[in-house]
Amino acid sequence: MRGCVTVYDAMSGEQKWRWFTVPGDPAKPYEDISMARAAQTWGPSSKYWQFGGGTVWDSMAFDPELTLMYISTGNGSP
Repeated sequence: MRGCVTVYDAMSGEQKWRWFTVPGDPAKPYEDISMARAAQTWGPSSKYWQFGGGTVWDSMAFDPELTLMYISTGNGSP
């Protein structure tokens, strides 16, 4: 499975949104512009959607001033 960050409502458990760290299958539409742009950085013979990893690990930090979330990822493979 591709790495992702998923946010759930703490009260209902309902999934609010999900952002993938690795683009999906290029034969299908990308979830958003960030995935379309990321796909352009992989080689034409790459199968990143099958083996790209990108699992989110350990530390996450939020910068309230910039409203940015920083995450670390692992398990990248060619």
